[in-house]
Amino acid sequence: MRQANLERLYRAHTSSPVLLLLLLLLLLLLPLLVWSRNSEDETLQKLSTSSQNRTAVWGEQLSGAGVSAASTADDFDVTSSDDGIVSDDGGPRRRRRRQMQEQDGRPPTLSHGLMHFGQARVAMVHGEISLGEQLWSCHQVANVAHRSGACAAAEQQIDTKCAFLELGGPGLCAFDLAKRMPSIPVNLYPSSRRLAELSLPATGSLESNFQLEGDLDQYNKGHPVVLQINMLRGRSSLSYIGMKSVAVNLLSRGAVGAAVMTLQAVSSTHLQLQFLELVGIAVSSGFSAFWGGFDGQDITSDLGRVLRKQQYGHRSINIFLLPRDVAAKEAPSPPPNRPPPPKLHVLVPLRPQREDERHGLTMLLCRFLLDTAAASNLSSVHVIGLTATGTHLYHQNSLIQKLMVLQYVLEGPDPSSGMRPWVDISPSDVVMAIDATDTMSQLTSEEFLQRYLDAGAPVFHVSAEVNIWPPPVSNYTHLYDEAGVNAVPLPNKYLNSGCFIGRAMVLKKYVQDAVEFVKTNTKSDSSWLFRQHVDYVDDQGVMSFAYIMGNPYGISLDHEAAFFYSLYCATDHLVLSCGAIMYDLTSTRIGLLHGNGHEGKSRLEDLRGGILGDFKPDPEFRFLVDGVVTRYGDTCVNVPPLVFGRPTVQCPPGGAQPEQTYTTRSVEPKDCPARG
Repeated sequence: MRQANLERLYRAHTSSPVLLLLLLLLLLLLPLLVWSRNSEDETLQKLSTSSQNRTAVWGEQLSGAGVSAASTADDFDVTSSDDGIVSDDGGPRRRRRRQMQEQDGRPPTLSHGLMHFGQARVAMVHGEISLGEQLWSCHQVANVAHRSGACAAAEQQIDTKCAFLELGGPGLCAFDLAKRMPSIPVNLYPSSRRLAELSLPATGSLESNFQLEGDLDQYNKGHPVVLQINMLRGRSSLSYIGMKSVAVNLLSRGAVGAAVMTLQAVSSTHLQLQFLELVGIAVSSGFSAFWGGFDGQDITSDLGRVLRKQQYGHRSINIFLLPRDVAAKEAPSPPPNRPPPPKLHVLVPLRPQREDERHGLTMLLCRFLLDTAAASNLSSVHVIGLTATGTHLYHQNSLIQKLMVLQYVLEGPDPSSGMRPWVDISPSDVVMAIDATDTMSQLTSEEFLQRYLDAGAPVFHVSAEVNIWPPPVSNYTHLYDEAGVNAVPLPNKYLNSGCFIGRAMVLKKYVQDAVEFVKTNTKSDSSWLFRQHVDYVDDQGVMSFAYIMGNPYGISLDHEAAFFYSLYCATDHLVLSCGAIMYDLTSTRIGLLHGNGHEGKSRLEDLRGGILGDFKPDPEFRFLVDGVVTRYGDTCVNVPPLVFGRPTVQCPPGGAQPEQTYTTRSVEPKDCPARG
């Protein structure tokens, strides 16, 4: 049976005549490549003895299973560096590219590395899969193992019969779950067995609950499995035919208690259709499909919408599957163990550097964000840092103050400090972080959350703008090209960190890594940021490099302005209709307007007048300040108009500086909806 499993899953590497011809050509050229590599760099390390032994053992196992050992060429040559990071030499071509990157200031890119993921250290190909999206998926897998009636008895801890099976990818969830939840049997079929064998000693102390390519016939109705399938591009992927065969076999035997299926970002149309076919097989077997989480949008009756909504989204597709209650008489009912919808927290960092700044910042907060929040009924606003005392939230660089305040809120205070947390945020909750003094809202809290779920619940979705900022990032424009943003037919192509929304646990991980780097100019082994030697300047620089350098956090950009719109050199596409500012290129009622840059801030008063008209905020409108319920009338008193002089700027390509901030669309008053 083990031989059959391996043949099914790895068939793609051995069944193609073209591949055999390529391998034959590689063998003929191998002496020349070896000579060239040795002549270029005599200091390259050879495989360690332990790695050689593992490779030899794997070759024997594959040969015994009918798989050619030559297929290991897909894994490259792995060496152990002095700092313990597993990297690959990749031959003279990759080394020349690395030298070119060093010459233009771009840090060298390693094909393989050991990444800290939860409690595991996993050897993986850089950029192979989004760590942020996998972090969220693994959290969901662990939770459903607790709740699922197929895996656990009600009101009890995890049943030892519950199991987890991961197909494809480096095994991030498999190694992490095996490490921190030893009562769950874990089985992994990785894309690269060699890298998985490197992950075993790196993670260490795995109990007998972990199997590498274990028997698949052990799963049945009495011994169900939570299944995770990672469909990756190119050589990082297992055979689709093999994964489909395994999934059909498990589903037909009723052995699947829940499933998560991930399609890597920027996949081919062919791979997308294969992915939907696999999801469709699960749906036809009695499962409901949810986009972006078990608490996400139900797409069971319209699986194709994930591709339609991904038109400008360069991120993975994650579908979560739970069995429907097929015992219902009228029609299948929703899964009984589905978690409740997430809560939305609108966090507004506002931390004065000096006490004499507090009043002026509060007036800006009232004039734009709180006035429009009262009009749009954005009821979940939480201003954080305004009244805090002490120096633990201060930093000499005020431009990263926002990150430090967010870290404090997302982590909570040190338990030994005796301080109370400002807000209780679950890892599954949705956090929207926005700048405090130059933003205006047009949607209710419920509308923001609904748009988030409709968009597939992206784990880390960030505002976009027409300009590349800060200046050091403009030296890496070619990396934006590689990320695919230039293919987006909209002017707001580049990252703006003023506003972002996502899952709390993913944002928390990013903020922790970013604050650590900015405060110490170093990064720990557990950080997902790449080692850099560039001046980040501010929080936008940190996030921009996190996006263009491998994007480990799963950042996606809001090109369509479904949530945020950056105003700098971009107001020529704004239309005022029924007291709301619309983005005319996508016919979208913008959720939140952000006056980035001096040019953007100079447009705020015009836009405020168009949005509010003669509306007067209710003094009883409530919001939170550092965890305390606060009345609008107690905070915003005698707020004057705040007019910024409009500077003359050189707008980037795709941007413009029109005289009028917006155009007006003529609409009959009776056709306009009532103000929320």
